[in-house]
Amino acid sequence: MATIGSRRFAGCLIVAMNLARERGSATLDVRDMLGALWIADLDRLSKYWRDWEEFEDFVTAECRLHEPRWAYWLHIFEASQRQKKGRLHGGMLMNQSPSLVKVWREAERLAESRNDGDLRPVLTTEDFLLAMTRQADTELSAKMVKTGLNVARLEEAVKTITPLPG
Repeated sequence: MATIGSRRFAGCLIVAMNLARERGSATLDVRDMLGALWIADLDRLSKYWRDWEEFEDFVTAECRLHEPRWAYWLHIFEASQRQKKGRLHGGMLMNQSPSLVKVWREAERLAESRNDGDLRPVLTTEDFLLAMTRQADTELSAKMVKTGLNVARLEEAVKTITPLPG
């Protein structure tokens, strides 16, 4: 059964695609999603850090984001306006890097693990963040955990979260 994304996750995905395009890539990468989590859902995800500013410093350095969060929102809004007027090319879907495919599969597995079988699983930003930490073969994962991420608290939240689709 395929998962669907929560509204928050869908918003992060749009932000990530814009970040990938801004850096001139046709491929969506884990760092694009990490940057998108910071831009689009920091308010919700910051509770999993001892010091969310350490996470913010980490993300801006790793993802090479140099503007304040609100500036990225403005870029996305402007891009959406151009898209409505038919000036934006390239479609919504992008290829995914191999490392992002691994994270995505783990996030879907996490979403499916709390499904009661009646509904399609709903992928959340918490699922994706936890899936990123579980990619032991990536340097990014280890660095992120070292920023003070409370993985145990995040794991507990992922088990009990009840997201609303769409």
